[in-house]
Amino acid sequence: NSKLIFDDNTKFLDLSGLGINQVPAAIFKLPNLRSLNLSNNQLKRIPEALFHIPTLHDLDLSFNKLTKLSFSDRHISSIRKLNLSNNKMDSIQGAEKKFSELQELDLGNNKFQALEYSFFEGMVLLRALFLGKNKLNDLPDSFSTLRLLKRLDLSSNCFVNLPSLIWAKPFLESIDLLSLIHI
Repeated sequence: NSKLIFDDNTKFLDLSGLGINQVPAAIFKLPNLRSLNLSNNQLKRIPEALFHIPTLHDLDLSFNKLTKLSFSDRHISSIRKLNLSNNKMDSIQGAEKKFSELQELDLGNNKFQALEYSFFEGMVLLRALFLGKNKLNDLPDSFSTLRLLKRLDLSSNCFVNLPSLIWAKPFLESIDLLSLIHI
């Protein structure tokens, strides 16, 4: 395991496909980091501190071995784009009212059967939501707060009934892409 050394001016960091199994400690010392790609690795756990890097806007944790995430009461102010797709996740706890700047969330191809009822609370800027290829059979009540949503993928899930909000005229008129294949 070689030691990673980064420059303080690093804004974009791509550590994808390196086979790493833990987040390098040096990342937390980068004062200007805006985008971090940790996809295609062997990560099973993510320290919550990663979500609290004040300058971080784009975080890609796709194609790892994550099963769950849990958040404390601390607010996560800066993350705008979060990719957690293609993991083995079945649970995210404590996310409500934490992601006020989040604009794009990808939870596709995981093992979610349900999301906490207040999961989407505070995600008022969310414009793209990808939930395809999970085992969801319903959406939480807080889904109704996503007034700016433009892209929605609910394909390949286990929905019995889709939330009536999806068919509401103001909501449906604002959607640019709605994928409901194999529901």
